[in-house]
Amino acid sequence: MKRLTPNHLSVMLDLSRNTGAISIQDVARIVLEDAGFTKDEIDSLSTNKAPRPVAERKPRQIRASKRGSAWTKADDKAIVELWANGYSSSQIAKQLRRTNSAVTIRISQLRKNGEKIAIRNAAAGQRMKAYHNKRRATSKK
Repeated sequence: MKRLTPNHLSVMLDLSRNTGAISIQDVARIVLEDAGFTKDEIDSLSTNKAPRPVAERKPRQIRASKRGSAWTKADDKAIVELWANGYSSSQIAKQLRRTNSAVTIRISQLRKNGEKIAIRNAAAGQRMKAYHNKRRATSKK
């Protein structure tokens, strides 16, 4: 049985690194011929595999996130329920496979459309209420 010496392997690596015109398969063939392998032996060592049949291929992955897709009523219902159960917007985003910003914006839109979604930070809610009341009072004058 013929053996490749470390010298053959280093020559193979040097040739593959330093020559852009020769493919690694051609370099391997040259080195194997130099080591004394016949063409039939080299062909039998070939690692070229036939493509797997379609039945054995992995199915195409479904999109990892719903970015860019429209909000469904089920998404809205999930947001309302999760928010009511104390989940943060980032936790809701992970469950719905959306971005944190998208969930925050959607919560705001649902509030504007009349959905009863509690404001978490009561102090912030009081400040907002006072701000809006002040604006309404000044705009009527």
